[in-house]
Amino acid sequence: MTATGLNLIGRIGHSMITLGARKESWKDCADKLGKLDWSRQSDLWNGNIVQGNRILTMQVPLKLAYEKVAALINLSPQSEISGEAMTVVKSETPKPPTNTDGETV
Repeated sequence: MTATGLNLIGRIGHSMITLGARKESWKDCADKLGKLDWSRQSDLWNGNIVQGNRILTMQVPLKLAYEKVAALINLSPQSEISGEAMTVVKSETPKPPTNTDGETV
């Protein structure tokens, strides 16, 4: 499996978790994922992450492949992962420690 395939599996897993899928739904999705042809030569990947002999790692082809796989395993269309969902949220800069009088130490 390539890094792109692993990324795709991660996105599908993320969608299953964020949808709060029931155990039965997870099993059904996992069974269907296991039956997909994950080889580079599979028609499943033509026109999205595979072009010729190259595997594309860009976001758009990966999103297209994700949508195709999600449809094949009957994952809800609400589960689409947008660029925003994949953005890391930075926390606020921590405040310096203060003493009991509220003065910075």
